[in-house]
Amino acid sequence: MKNMLILAVSVACCVIFAGGCIPSTPPAEEEAPVQPAPPPAPEPTPAAVPAADTAAPAPEAAEGEDGKSNLQISLDSDTIPEGAIPLPIVSLVPIEGAKGYRIQSRFPVEGLSMEGTVMLTGPGKWVLSGQFSSNTDAFAPGQPTVQALGATEKGEDGLLKFTGADRGMMIFFPAPMPPADAPKLPQPKTIPFNFDFEAPDDAAFNIMLTPF
Repeated sequence: MKNMLILAVSVACCVIFAGGCIPSTPPAEEEAPVQPAPPPAPEPTPAAVPAADTAAPAPEAAEGEDGKSNLQISLDSDTIPEGAIPLPIVSLVPIEGAKGYRIQSRFPVEGLSMEGTVMLTGPGKWVLSGQFSSNTDAFAPGQPTVQALGATEKGEDGLLKFTGADRGMMIFFPAPMPPADAPKLPQPKTIPFNFDFEAPDDAAFNIMLTPF
């Protein structure tokens, strides 16, 4: 009986130990599902850039009270824009052997002319003299003025002198042009002018006829 009990215990121990020695198969690891790659983001379409306007803007002419252009141009231009005011061309030519100038002119209106001189008559004393010729009563020149382009002052002798290198003097002569359709005279009329003024003896003159 005792032997039978020992045998049963031994068999039970063998079964227990044998079961612990059999390696158990580990459960298979679940693979993580593969996530699909996100689609590439669409590239932004560049905004259309408007082509730059390479054409230079045309200059705008200032408008007068009557709404017409006040653009002034010289007569030596090839073309005269509509509404422009052509100006007469007047120049001073030095007189050889004398202290003075002779006037040369060309007008945009037929029947007009100007002749005369600018002469030194004494120390610091000059005179602008001559005449216009016009075939219409509508032409009425005004009173000329003179302006120094350089700095001047009167010396101890009371004479006007330049204080810098600029010896320029500008004579402004108002001479509005008559309308092209102004009534014509049977014979041209003469309009004399005589203008005495002070200026340094070594002045260099220019003259301009102004439209007002």
